[in-house]
Amino acid sequence: MAEIKLDCPHCGQHLEGDEELCGQTIKCPSCNGEIIIPAKAAPPPAAKVARITTSAPPMAAAPSSDEEHQVFELKPTAKAFLGEIIFGILLIPVFLIGLILLLNVWYKVVSLKYRLTTQRLFVQKGLIAKHLEELELFRVKDVTVKQGILQRLLGFGTIIVLSTDDSNPQVLLIGINKPVDVKETIRNSFRAARKREGVKMAEFIPS
Repeated sequence: MAEIKLDCPHCGQHLEGDEELCGQTIKCPSCNGEIIIPAKAAPPPAAKVARITTSAPPMAAAPSSDEEHQVFELKPTAKAFLGEIIFGILLIPVFLIGLILLLNVWYKVVSLKYRLTTQRLFVQKGLIAKHLEELELFRVKDVTVKQGILQRLLGFGTIIVLSTDDSNPQVLLIGINKPVDVKETIRNSFRAARKREGVKMAEFIPS
């Protein structure tokens, strides 16, 4: 066991004792004076050492170019059925016929939905019993816009999508507002899809 050494503050007598006496009060065996043994000093705290690691922090995964994202979702404009709307209004006195015409226009507008993603073009038809057609964009070979004079004045038209898909060689998007802008969006999307799939223009030339 470790020992402590000190001199009596009263008589100067040199004293030795066990370390267990630290922090206690004793009497000097020579002069009988009280001596307070200093408490044992606490050891200095160990220095903290930072560990160095060579591994890099985890990085967030970059979004994959193969992920499918929606580009737009459209419905036909009621202006595309303007003739039927006018006839329906004119035939309202003949209640049944006028109502049927107007309901038919409403059904066409709400039951058709066109959706474009970065990979596919969807045409959904129907309300309760729905029919869904889809076309892979890399199969599209051309997109055109069809507009009559009245359609130009009213700002809508039909977009014709031509493809090499045997089941969907031609897809029609009718009653589209700003058809030229929509056509350019489809064009940019199918060109990007071709590039992503590595499809060359020559592969679309019919034999």
